Amino acid sequence: MKAYVLMQVEPTKVEEVAEKIRGRGAGGAKCSSVELVTGPYDIVCLCEGPDLKAISTCVLKCCCVAGVQRTITCPVVW
Repeated sequence: MKAYVLMQVEPTKVEEVAEKIRGRGAGGAKCSSVELVTGPYDIVCLCEGPDLKAISTCVLKCCCVAGVQRTITCPVVW
């Protein structure tokens, strides 16, 4: 299963947050891709794992990184 996590981050901490979550994992899932983007979000992260519970655990671990202000998780359905 996959989910995209859209992150709003403090402007001075975007690169720092990206480095901290790159490759981070929990619950059998991990952030397999971390991209810095423009627009309303600063980082788009792809979390991959065996099921929604694993994805949720990984997302919660990434959301706790200092500098992350807000996230939206978009599970892939197709």
